Amino acid sequence: MVNGSSDLDSEFEKHIINPLEDELKNLKINLSENGTKLETLDKSIQSKHKDYANGLSIYSNELNTYRNEVVTKITKCLNSSRNIIDSGKKIFNNCIDHFYNQLLKNVALVSFLFIVSVFFLGIRGLNTDVFGGNHTYLLGNSFPINSKVSNMLINLLLVLLYIVAIFLSVYISRQKSKTKLKLTQESFTTNINALENDTSSIRQLKDKPYSTDLCSIDSENKKKQEVFREFANSFQDSITVFKRTIPAYREINEMEKYREKWHLECNKLKTVVAFFGLDELKDIIDNVGKTPVIKLKGSDDRTIKSSIINSVCERAFFDEVLMNLFVSYYEESRKTENIWEQIKVDNNKLHPLAEILLKLKKLNFDKDVLTGNILQKILAKTQFFNLTLITNNVSLYIRIRKFLINYREKLHNENIFLEIQLNDEEIVENISFEDTFENNFLNVFCKELHQSLNVNFKDAYVDALVAIILNQDINFRDEVCKIASRNDEAVYVLMAYHDLRKQKGEGNEQFLLSNIFDQGETPSQMKEKIEIDQGSKKTYQYFKLGLSRGEWYESSQIITQKMIKELSDRIDHEQKYRSLKIAFTKVLTKVNINTLDKAVDAGLFSVYLILTSKPAKGRFLDNIVDKLSVRSNKCEKRKKGTSTRSYDTDIVESFKSKFGISLLFDSSTPIYDFEKYSASTRIGILDKKISFTTFVDRINKDIEKLLKAENEKDPTKKWEDIGFIVLRISPSKYSFGIMNEKIEKTCNVTSTNLDIAKKIATLASDYLSDAEKTVISTFDNTVNLVDIIEQLTIFDFMSPVVQKEFSKYNSFLKDEDLRVSIYKCLEENGIDSFKQLSIFLHHDKELKNKLKNSFSSCLDSLYFTKRRSRLNKSTQEVFVNEFLDTLESLNEIWNM
Repeated sequence: MVNGSSDLDSEFEKHIINPLEDELKNLKINLSENGTKLETLDKSIQSKHKDYANGLSIYSNELNTYRNEVVTKITKCLNSSRNIIDSGKKIFNNCIDHFYNQLLKNVALVSFLFIVSVFFLGIRGLNTDVFGGNHTYLLGNSFPINSKVSNMLINLLLVLLYIVAIFLSVYISRQKSKTKLKLTQESFTTNINALENDTSSIRQLKDKPYSTDLCSIDSENKKKQEVFREFANSFQDSITVFKRTIPAYREINEMEKYREKWHLECNKLKTVVAFFGLDELKDIIDNVGKTPVIKLKGSDDRTIKSSIINSVCERAFFDEVLMNLFVSYYEESRKTENIWEQIKVDNNKLHPLAEILLKLKKLNFDKDVLTGNILQKILAKTQFFNLTLITNNVSLYIRIRKFLINYREKLHNENIFLEIQLNDEEIVENISFEDTFENNFLNVFCKELHQSLNVNFKDAYVDALVAIILNQDINFRDEVCKIASRNDEAVYVLMAYHDLRKQKGEGNEQFLLSNIFDQGETPSQMKEKIEIDQGSKKTYQYFKLGLSRGEWYESSQIITQKMIKELSDRIDHEQKYRSLKIAFTKVLTKVNINTLDKAVDAGLFSVYLILTSKPAKGRFLDNIVDKLSVRSNKCEKRKKGTSTRSYDTDIVESFKSKFGISLLFDSSTPIYDFEKYSASTRIGILDKKISFTTFVDRINKDIEKLLKAENEKDPTKKWEDIGFIVLRISPSKYSFGIMNEKIEKTCNVTSTNLDIAKKIATLASDYLSDAEKTVISTFDNTVNLVDIIEQLTIFDFMSPVVQKEFSKYNSFLKDEDLRVSIYKCLEENGIDSFKQLSIFLHHDKELKNKLKNSFSSCLDSLYFTKRRSRLNKSTQEVFVNEFLDTLESLNEIWNM
């Protein structure tokens, strides 16, 4: 019916609208004709209804008259009936009374006659028979009979006569009463007839005929039914016509639905192209929407959608694959993976896609930074097609590019010029969009540094530079530190960087990061230094460990501070280091200046100098300045044989009362602790609790108080050319230049011993715990840890508990002969030192059991030699176990 060239509206009009309109015209004509008939019938019925209403009024009047007549007749009839009943009742009562009176009279008469007859018939004989006689005579003596029979017969005869007489009496009374009743009946009949006449009159009123003209509307109703029947037949014909249009309507309806579906898919496509900013395709889609492909009627949505996309892309010369990608992405329910994989490898498709997305306002790309070519390369590395993901990838690229430019500028400010920089395309090529920003930037930045730096140990310098530059950003710190820790040479570069910064800082020189290439120690030089310098070795080990944990130390001072604190805490809290602490407290004064510098860097104390002018050096220093030091005013007290000191409170309070000056910061911390270094110089130690600025302020005020006190004592005394400087120093090789031995020899000069390191160490020992002294001593190359351990007595290896419990054996355990004897036992077992024994015990758990018997024999043999008695077995076991356990636990100190 409908072909590809037909217009849907004309088909619908031809096959549906026109037939229905013709049939509706017929129905209207039929309805008009039948309507006229119905109107005529309705007028007839209305007229008859009017006549009926008039007749009903007449009938109502007649009915009222009839009702009045009936009431009158019935009343009359009732009155007549009442009179008849009353008359009949009266006559009946009279008859009964008459019958009764007659009956009484007749019975009385018969009874009288009966009695008389009995008397005349023979009362005697009767009496004799009846009352005892033998014979009875009937009618006298004429008929004699047996007395008993005769008596019975006579009596029977008399009874019969009596009965007959009563019957006759009743009959006569009845006859008279019947006569009376007959007369009454005739009167009653007369009344009844009169009543029937009245009833007939009422019946005649009831049967009075009424006009039947009111029922004549039946004919009109029948005519109406005929009209309706005729109309129904006509409508049935119309239904048949309607049914014939249903198939055509169904086909046209399906076509209409298909056209709606086609338009709907076109509108969806318009929404998609609008979403992607392809407004120029809207008119083409509208034109495609006007000409649906009829042969696709009945196809599924996917087929229709594909046909529309194909038509639009052909007319617009647009890539159909891209359009399918846009539609699939917008609908969300359709997967884009396969399409995207096809597009990613085709630059002919990626390029127009990049141009479309670059212009898309909703993405709001910075066109000054992002070009179509760069976006195309980003798209080629994007995992799947998603605008959010693409936006994130672009943002990642822009952020990396921005960071790279910023750090290029930072390096430029540090006189490091990157000659071979990555261009924008190379940046994208080195980005992995699945990875984090931090990892990507590190990869790009390291790549650029590798290309630009022209130095030996390039990997080391790249890792070190990245750590130095990026550690300040918390997002990079952990990773850059760990990367550097995995490269020993990078750690060497970082140590050289710290040393060079410190050297420049102490020399008040400007430091630039580029200095590490031409002025700092190379990785090979730093490696040699670490191998020969114990302090540098420990710094390297701790620094590398910290980097491996993602920790950054801004300076060597911070490294030293943390290292000393950590090692000191370990030594303080572990009993196995007790003997080690005792040994090292004796060697602190032998350390060199650089070792002390590490203690100062760690913030354990501060070192200062008090410098005065030459004229003032005598009286002013001796009489004024030196009064403040606890080493000069005799308030310091020391316990003999220990390094513990306290302060005489009486002297402290007296000094405060006299001059208004407090010598102590708290109960155990002196404010002023210095001694003579030269005639015009004092060197002192400042506790870490007191800041240097606080100290300078206090010393100025307190010297002023002392001068005032001297003036009050002798107002004539004058102080001329007085001046002093308090100078905080950092005791390192970068801060001091000491005349070397070469000058003495070549210039014939005798120098004075100005061993500042020993001075500082002596003063500082009072401010350091035993654990801190031990750690600082281990930093010094002049301190041989093995020698110190080897010089310990057997007593030193015992725990405090054992020393106290077995105190009577202390002198024996301290005996040098015992130490020599133990050494001989070690040599017999192929061990040449305590260090070697410590290492062997740590790695060979069975060795301890082998040595116990040998050491027990040594102890017992020497004890017997010395004391002439045997050493208890249990005591031997305690000493041997303590000695071996302590040595085994000291294994880790060799790498401390």
